Amino acid sequence: MRQTLFISYSWSDTTLADKIDNAFQPTGLYIKRDIREIAYKGSIKEYMSQVRDTDFVLLLISDHFIKSPKCMYEVLELLKEKDYKEKILPVISDGTKIFKPEDRLEYIQYWSEKFLDLEKKLKIVNTTDALELYNELKNIEKIRGSIDEFLGYLSDANSPSFSHLASQNFKPIFDYIGVSDKILIKRILSLKDNGTIDEIEIELDKIEADFPNNSKVYFTKGSYAFRENKIAKSNYYYRKSIELDPTFSSSYYNLAYNVEVFEKNYEEAKTLYEKAIELEPTNTRALNNLGGLYSKELNKPDKAKELYETSLEINPYDATGHFNLAVLIHRKFKNYDTAKYHYELAIEIEPDFVDAKHNYGMLLWKHYQKYADAKNEFLEVLEIEPTKKNTLKQLGRLLEEEYKHYDTAKIYYDRFIAVEPNDAEDHYWYSSFLMLYFIPKFKELARHHYEMACSLDESFKSEHAEILLR
Repeated sequence: MRQTLFISYSWSDTTLADKIDNAFQPTGLYIKRDIREIAYKGSIKEYMSQVRDTDFVLLLISDHFIKSPKCMYEVLELLKEKDYKEKILPVISDGTKIFKPEDRLEYIQYWSEKFLDLEKKLKIVNTTDALELYNELKNIEKIRGSIDEFLGYLSDANSPSFSHLASQNFKPIFDYIGVSDKILIKRILSLKDNGTIDEIEIELDKIEADFPNNSKVYFTKGSYAFRENKIAKSNYYYRKSIELDPTFSSSYYNLAYNVEVFEKNYEEAKTLYEKAIELEPTNTRALNNLGGLYSKELNKPDKAKELYETSLEINPYDATGHFNLAVLIHRKFKNYDTAKYHYELAIEIEPDFVDAKHNYGMLLWKHYQKYADAKNEFLEVLEIEPTKKNTLKQLGRLLEEEYKHYDTAKIYYDRFIAVEPNDAEDHYWYSSFLMLYFIPKFKELARHHYEMACSLDESFKSEHAEILLR
């Protein structure tokens, strides 16, 4: 029977949890994680209680985790086990402060204040009218009574940081667990991402020789071939992995992505994504990618919408899922209020999500005529990604068309052109803008960009433009 690994984390640390999840996929462990295990309307508390029935529990400890009632409820469930110290696999998020007494004291004070504050508010409420809140108070009281023991254990144990473990591909965790195929997994995890591709391929060939006809080996070889952009070789290895283990969902998913993006074989990609989802119904990445395929290539927006909504039922905190649904509803269904709602959720979950902020800015501008709000969204995008080309252009257009601030628009157009200086269409478009608003002030600059466009693509030559630029 496969060993189980329960990943306990705060949703604020989803990006780190994703990295751990992805790193552990080839191991053969059964990885229990909320986004795959909790069905729509399923009980979160019932799921969290399963922490006691798993072989190991990886705790991704952060400030968010220690201050989360849900995460600490999982800890309380663990502390009920006599051997909880043997089960716990702590990983400390970089920057989390728990090793000094004064750091731990701050968390003890935090939970004491949470208890006293809720207790005070409940005194004016009839007990029978707030049974669930009184149960919450009891849980907080239990957390308050256990936090010192838990943090004391973490500070005493050898609890490496996330970055330290990630630099070793989490090998120390596998050494401790002793997973099935232990030697194989240790060999795979010992591969160094900073090694040359020749060194990695040689080591993979050695592993294959020692473990012939193993689906995990071929999956790993396919992943490394993909990193080197050797797509045909990557596909060959994924297909071999599936041939050896037809239940390996990750191989179907990775192969589907390659077939869709690089081979443009959309029907096969659809079949492969569907198989990945059949084997792992809570695979939100496969649901989102299949939704994108139905939306863009297969032109079935209703089916795409259904898949995106299913993905969000599984993981309502997936910023990419909300963004995908927002784009679909915005462009295909013209339901602007619903699109706005999902853009806003995507940004709330992931504040630096530049594509979501850009599209949200376009919606605010074009549909709601909220020019100042749109301008602020574009400016925030450019603070995060100063060379985001389309945002530079659209901010310039907004300033040009709605504010009539042509000089300021020109500043952003200059930056837009600088991102890809060999794009003929961009040069021609910019020369047209300059001819329209700035002759004779920028006649020479307009001529320069027109000539650049023509030198890159002769089809842009225009008798009308040449007359204007004489």
